[in-house]
Amino acid sequence: RDTASSHNRLFFVEVMGRNSGFIALNAAIASGAEAVLIPEEVTDMNDLVIQIKEQNKGSRSSIIIVAEGDDAGGAQDIMNKVAPFLPNYDLRYSVLGHMQRGGAPSAFDRILATRMGDFAVECILNGVTKQMITSNGELLGLLPFSTSMTQNADLDLSKLSLLQRLLTQR
Repeated sequence: RDTASSHNRLFFVEVMGRNSGFIALNAAIASGAEAVLIPEEVTDMNDLVIQIKEQNKGSRSSIIIVAEGDDAGGAQDIMNKVAPFLPNYDLRYSVLGHMQRGGAPSAFDRILATRMGDFAVECILNGVTKQMITSNGELLGLLPFSTSMTQNADLDLSKLSLLQRLLTQR
């Protein structure tokens, strides 16, 4: 955001999400992105260009978060598709890929990891294997790996409307 703002650039940032826009949608909300492109929604390039022009007005930065599995392509593909319609914009793209997995854990992360590790050892000592540990609030549970690998969690698409409300309050 800082680089985009200081140089009045429009950034297309690609994040993990080949089959689900979970990371992209949450990254868009957390970063204050102007748009998010996810596999669960069909991307209309014309609407995207209009949205960029209306929100950006050429005088400030924008960030568009792109899930790697978006139907219109990755960040570079999308940037190249909209570039002819945005000749006065300085367009850039970045592919975070697996680099986004890094970062220092928060206290919450460390406590959850410790609790899950303890739970895992307890399960193994009781002969429970081939299970994934789950967390639902404060409750830890188990889910068979076979189930976890075949079921996709549904993305909360109401977060798209939250992102839109945040944009209108700028």
